[in-house]
Amino acid sequence: MRESSRKFAAFWTPVILWAGAILTLSVIKTPKIEPPEGPVPWDKVWHFCSYAFLTVLALRALRSGSVPLSLYTAVPLSFVVASGYGIIIELIQTLVERDMELADAISNIAGAGVASALYVFLSLRKGKGFCAAHDPQSKENGSERNPENQ
Repeated sequence: MRESSRKFAAFWTPVILWAGAILTLSVIKTPKIEPPEGPVPWDKVWHFCSYAFLTVLALRALRSGSVPLSLYTAVPLSFVVASGYGIIIELIQTLVERDMELADAISNIAGAGVASALYVFLSLRKGKGFCAAHDPQSKENGSERNPENQ
């Protein structure tokens, strides 16, 4: 197996497995269970955390894979993909006799958004910056670019 294939598998397999787990749990018929009382329904917390984690996995793959993307490109891309996936899953649920809920879609999008914002904050704090040219990973890979040309 080539180096780039191993790197691709190492970073994208977790994304695919997690997305598959979300799909599986979203389409199987489950018995109605009364959630515990609390300020936020537990299923909305589950949606939020699931899509936040999916976004972080996608960001990790996009930033560290065989062709690393800049933070400026990876963050919006992972947010749109994770949010879009959450909306598609909600639409699929109508086909398998599950309830589509707007609040679930909002929780999915909120999880992806908070994860994206936190990733940007932590990346900037570490000094990785928005451009691949300022990213230490890019320099290690020998793909230095002139930031003025971006």
